[in-house]
Amino acid sequence: MYGERYSQAPGHYSFAYKAYAAYVLSRVNRASLGRLRTLYDHHKKDVKSSLPLTHLGIALYTQGDKTRGIKAIKEGLKKPRNNLIYLADYGSRLRDTSVMTYLLNKLPFPIPETKNLIFELADELNNRQYLSTQERNALFRTGIQLKNNQNTEWQADLVLNNTVTKLKQKGHYQAQFTNTKIPTTIQFNSKTKQPLYLQSTINAYPKSTPKMQMESIKVERNYYDLEGRIIKPTLHKTGDVLLVHLNVRANKRIKDALVIDLIPAGFELENQSLSKNLEIDSFKIANKTIESMQYYNQVKYQEYLDDRFVAAIDLHKNRPEHLFYLIRAVTKGKYINPSPYVEDMYRPYIRAIGRSFKDIEVK
Repeated sequence: MYGERYSQAPGHYSFAYKAYAAYVLSRVNRASLGRLRTLYDHHKKDVKSSLPLTHLGIALYTQGDKTRGIKAIKEGLKKPRNNLIYLADYGSRLRDTSVMTYLLNKLPFPIPETKNLIFELADELNNRQYLSTQERNALFRTGIQLKNNQNTEWQADLVLNNTVTKLKQKGHYQAQFTNTKIPTTIQFNSKTKQPLYLQSTINAYPKSTPKMQMESIKVERNYYDLEGRIIKPTLHKTGDVLLVHLNVRANKRIKDALVIDLIPAGFELENQSLSKNLEIDSFKIANKTIESMQYYNQVKYQEYLDDRFVAAIDLHKNRPEHLFYLIRAVTKGKYINPSPYVEDMYRPYIRAIGRSFKDIEVK
């Protein structure tokens, strides 16, 4: 099909969006049962994750084929996603598990195995440090759904620093502590036969800058003056204009890469169009013009914000992407120069943090 997104498993991608369309149409009783059966009987072998089979199973069940519907959902529960394969459906194991937990709690089916989804979701969440927008949205909806389903009273003892608080209530319980009030020991003793779900979260700010991290993706930032000479940005005067060059490369295809480059606080992004500030044809870096360096670029979107430069790009394996922008020194002072970083928008655990820079001073 012309215009389909790149995927390492094209058959899965085709099945996934068709299954989702079937689920949406089935909600208003407009899905063709014959086509649903054809999709399930002849194309389920292409599926690489659980959510498409769940979508299709719900559609089949809703449209009247309950036998195939339950079978599809059960098969989906046994098909965990490989997070290292790019399937082009904006998903991850965490996103898929969260959406399945939401759907199969909202629309209860006679499938006992669905009760284990919440535990799988908790395990996935505990093993993740970064979340994509898809994952955050899925978790938000799932949380609301589970909260609305909490009608049974439960009891437990919460022990904080040897102080016991007896809990007896319906719905969720939440406690928040800051600074020195954070307990050094936490113990939770359930007094209820039904399963209870416990989560603790710590939010803090790091004392030092992030360490360089470049495995699947590499990002390098260099600075040039308006003559094309590479410089070290340590000391400048107000009004100085610098050309920033980002060189981004990946060892595998990353369709939805997001480049974020924070600029030092004493600088601001200059005119967004380089052609209005520089003669691009004559401006050269290592005997190459900017125009020629960007010839193969696949930039989907870029934006010049108050404190950062942002670009969404399609990274091909071992093919560099060259991004350029201008900054101008505007405010006197000494400022931290943050490292650039790149991440896969829908697999944020695939990321890169560039090398650190010395503080930059404006006089």
